[in-house]
Amino acid sequence: MAERLAKDLHGRIKIEDAGFDWKILGPDVHDREFVAYTCDQDAYACSGQKCSAQSMLFAHRNWVKAGLFDDLKARAATRRLDDLTIGPVMTWTTEAMKAHIAELLKVPGAKLLFGGASASLPARVPFRCAVAVSGCCVGSLRPRRR
Repeated sequence: MAERLAKDLHGRIKIEDAGFDWKILGPDVHDREFVAYTCDQDAYACSGQKCSAQSMLFAHRNWVKAGLFDDLKARAATRRLDDLTIGPVMTWTTEAMKAHIAELLKVPGAKLLFGGASASLPARVPFRCAVAVSGCCVGSLRPRRR
């Protein structure tokens, strides 16, 4: 991608991912189950609180047609606080995360794929569950419908 941009823009670009750890899937669909597993692990392992956490996923429409986003939604729905397959995001409030999501949704073509509802947890749980939104792990929201 960087090489193509450099060529198309005659070298007038700077490429920096700023630690966002993008994943870009081109038009060739193969190993969908493995790709879904990898995206899920990259986004949610350690509750997305690791330097290598996948923050953005750009997928060609062929992946969408093949069902990748449905696979990601199904995998996210299996993560639970009680078995620690998901955990808290302690650095953002729910309000800040919702405001961030609202800003992300202003980007042309962006959509909320799943999650987004505030988590409702028992009083004994001092925090809320982390969740993925538009392929990003951004915080204190419910990852699946209850």
